Amino acid sequence: MVGVFAAYWILDEAPTQAQYIGGSVILFGLFLSQMGSLQMAHRRNLPQVEPMEVENGIGFKGL
Repeated sequence: MVGVFAAYWILDEAPTQAQYIGGSVILFGLFLSQMGSLQMAHRRNLPQVEPMEVENGIGFKGL
């Protein structure tokens, strides 16, 4: 994307339709990544629930 902007500002080359589509896909991907990061940060702030002690009650030791 930086190359497309540099070509536009320095060389006065207009971006092609493929570059517009590619740039919008990249920006949409960045947006989705940030939304996922915000949701994970929100989930970390929730109080932790203690797991049930089922394993101790039946004597399961794991594999």
